[in-house]
Amino acid sequence: MENPFKFGTIVEADYFTDRVNEVAYIEQFIKSANHLVMIGPRRYGKSSLVAKAVKESGRKSITLNLQSVTSVSDLSAKLLRELGLENKYVIGTVGRLQPAKNPEYIIDIINECVKIDKECVLVHIGDGNLKDKINNKVEKLHLEDNVKMLGARTDISELMNAMDAFILPSLHEGFPIVLVEAQATGLRCYVADNITRDCNITGNVKYLPIDVTPEVWAETISQDKDIERRDMSDIVRKKGYDIKMMAEEMEKFFLS
Repeated sequence: MENPFKFGTIVEADYFTDRVNEVAYIEQFIKSANHLVMIGPRRYGKSSLVAKAVKESGRKSITLNLQSVTSVSDLSAKLLRELGLENKYVIGTVGRLQPAKNPEYIIDIINECVKIDKECVLVHIGDGNLKDKINNKVEKLHLEDNVKMLGARTDISELMNAMDAFILPSLHEGFPIVLVEAQATGLRCYVADNITRDCNITGNVKYLPIDVTPEVWAETISQDKDIERRDMSDIVRKKGYDIKMMAEEMEKFFLS
């Protein structure tokens, strides 16, 4: 029989009839952790085994074939396709679903953004005890096609490169590292005016009150849509912030 495991392809169905133990073993890790990293040569069907184990585990996942990725823009384009966000205006936020992060107000802002431009989509990264309440609010406002709740992720930097704007209307914040990371990728950032001005490292941060109607936020974001995005990572580094360190801090925050 011809070898089904060809470079760059995923194999399914009958080719795994004798791989039950391997699939079960991988599935244990998938169910017990937030992420799984495999390092090794691209052969022996490992990607196919993982794909089958993920499918059988029932966990939500996004699979990216990175063999053809040659740049950050390439990766962003692939993420947008996998998330169904091509040709959308993507507004992102990162934070736990808890009262201090003001998640209900975030949904209200997106609701107003959609009234201005129906192609606006929120990508929310983070989990928390308000998850069910927020999902119910999304359904009540009929925003299922405009809100993507991704839960805890370890690829935050990559997802930020696929966004067009970043919002953080928190009720309380210390010094949000996630805001520095967002600026490093060149995102326009719209944050609560209670957040320290020390976070405005690149000049790409706009401070807005959170005691105003969400229309104010939506209109401000809409007015800036045509502003050209530029990579700000060098500016962030010169200010003394290490990108790798920030990524590690965010990963610890979400996986702790």
